[in-house]
Amino acid sequence: MVTVKPVPMRTPRRAGALSVCAIVAAVAIGAPEAGAVVPGKNGRIAYMGLTDLGIFSVDPDGDRRRRLSNGFDVGPSWSPNGKRIAFVDAVQGDIWKMRANGDDKRRLTRNGSSFEPSWSPNGKRIVFVKGGGGDPEIFTMRSDGSGRSRVTDNGADDFDPDWSPNGRRIVFARSRHSSPPDLFKVDPDGSDEERITGTQNRYEVTPAWSPDGRRIAFAGGRESDDEEIFTIGTDGRRRRQITANDQVDADPAWSPNGNQIAFFSRESVWRMGSDGGRARRVARDGAWPDWQAR
Repeated sequence: MVTVKPVPMRTPRRAGALSVCAIVAAVAIGAPEAGAVVPGKNGRIAYMGLTDLGIFSVDPDGDRRRRLSNGFDVGPSWSPNGKRIAFVDAVQGDIWKMRANGDDKRRLTRNGSSFEPSWSPNGKRIVFVKGGGGDPEIFTMRSDGSGRSRVTDNGADDFDPDWSPNGRRIVFARSRHSSPPDLFKVDPDGSDEERITGTQNRYEVTPAWSPDGRRIAFAGGRESDDEEIFTIGTDGRRRRQITANDQVDADPAWSPNGNQIAFFSRESVWRMGSDGGRARRVARDGAWPDWQAR
């Protein structure tokens, strides 16, 4: 029997939108976070399969789908140069990395409670979440798994980290005492922490910094509504909803040129303009995309 590591589901409406296998994976790792997107040309989109388990990559138009791994491998995150992918083995509860073609898999953590990797813009470090049974905190490590350093240390649940394009800040979600999560930002050494959102009765999760560093995309809403995609200025102003339907829309990932956002909805990966508009399906049976820079 396959056992997955328990981490609480942190997006309240998402479970109803996933298949049985996807729910198991989601509960195993929470909400995997896309890596920091650096400005560049748009490459391929990596994502996790839902019923056909594993990591896959595909062209943004949906062509040339490739399998990169098998089993409960989830939460892919592209390195800034587009040559490596960090991901989570949800059975082990540890972070690995592999080449863009799926070769040369290397294990980076061995504690059974590491999730949600996101590369720094220079590719030298990876930010991630450690702690599966409660009180998850944000850490960083070198891209080879060494040199771990704690970023947050408190009684709250800190998760969904993403690095800013200039490498100076990390955005993340925080929930305290089962309250709806809000967004915060902090220096990589844990100093100068600031709250970005704090709207009562709303939640915000899976933040993703835009390549120009001016906006943050995230999923959220009221707990009684379907999850939608929003963007907001890094100062917490200019909040804008860019999806609006009766489905769960979640886990945004910017394209390297900043013109598009990939996201999860209806058990598929989609892409749309960064200001919303018509969405196009990229891959069926997929979730939690991340966009490669070239």
